[in-house]
This record gives sequence, structure tokens and C-alpha cells, in this order.
Amino acid sequence: MPAIDRYAGSSGPNSSLRGAFAITPHASDELEYVTRQIYAAGGGNVSVVWADGAQTVEPIAAGERVNWAIRAVRVTGTTAT
Repeated sequence: MPAIDRYAGSSGPNSSLRGAFAITPHASDELEYVTRQIYAAGGGNVSVVWADGAQTVEPIAAGERVNWAIRAVRVTGTTAT
């Protein structure tokens, strides 16, 4: 099932966050919701599928919060927690 984008049509990245959930990397499943921001407890790389469907591997530092609209995190290529 595709991720639901609760922020589509919102006032952009400065709008309030509306909730939080843990992200578990998966080989093929999408998240329940498209994210607006993610937090990394442990740094490393994150293999993400962006809201538009593009897939990249991005570095993230421990304790960093990034404003990323993603719909999935893939197991392969992800080392961050």
C-alpha cells in the first residue's frame, strides 16, 4: 500500500509536525505515512525512497533531524539507526 502524504498541500516545511513513528528499514514495504522530518539516533547512511519515487543513499549524523519527505527506507544501504 502506498504511503499516505499527510502534508500534501500544507504550508510547507514550516508547518507543525503532526505526529511521530519509528521507522524500520524494509526491502520493499513503504512506510504508512510520508515523512516530513526524520531523526537519527545513530549516524550512518540511509537508503531512502523520496516522496516522488526517486531512491538515493544519504548520510546522516547521530542526533541529526532532517526535513525529508520520504515514503520508504530500504534495508540495503542503510547503516544509520
